[in-house]
Amino acid sequence: MWNKMSEPWKVCFEEAWEAYCSGSIPIGAVIVSKNGEIISKGRNMIYEDIKEPRRLSKSRLAHAEMNAIYNCEEEVKNTIIYSTMEPCVMCFGAIVMNSIKEVNYAARDGVAGGVNLKNSFIEKRGIKINKHNPQLEIVQLVIKTDYIYRNRGDRAEELLSVWEKTCPVGIQIGRQWYKENRLLKFKEDKYSIEQIIEEISKNI
Repeated sequence: MWNKMSEPWKVCFEEAWEAYCSGSIPIGAVIVSKNGEIISKGRNMIYEDIKEPRRLSKSRLAHAEMNAIYNCEEEVKNTIIYSTMEPCVMCFGAIVMNSIKEVNYAARDGVAGGVNLKNSFIEKRGIKINKHNPQLEIVQLVIKTDYIYRNRGDRAEELLSVWEKTCPVGIQIGRQWYKENRLLKFKEDKYSIEQIIEEISKNI
């Protein structure tokens, strides 16, 4: 699966895995110029405290897409954003206000996803929304399921049941891997996201 992924998706999932390993929500994002060049990347850092220029951390604002936008030193107007999870309402608002022209996301988010927001202002922006990628959605939700079980306690099943409606395979593999502590073992053994994705692909 890894070799078939485009470079933006590879970097997105590298960022998501780094977020997981750092204790934040495993979501990664990149911004690509109209020439196809990756010009910025970001990961969820809401539970990290990193004092770096153009980095949002230790804040509910520190979502992957927000960091990718904020970290970009070039003009983001008319660029393309990739994210491993459907942007939330806040992040989609930032995408709209920064005139990003296209959105690609791996996994749907029936809990907080915001790409379906509509009003005349948003419609005038003419943003192209490329819907989820089925295989990458599974990868994202395997990792997210493990994170949710470890960090959301009593709300875990409530959240997972929403995503299970649209991606049962990802949640099923995620539940099994959580019981087996596979992602923690992969983290301890310093597996790359490429290795993890290849392991997931064996179950699809």
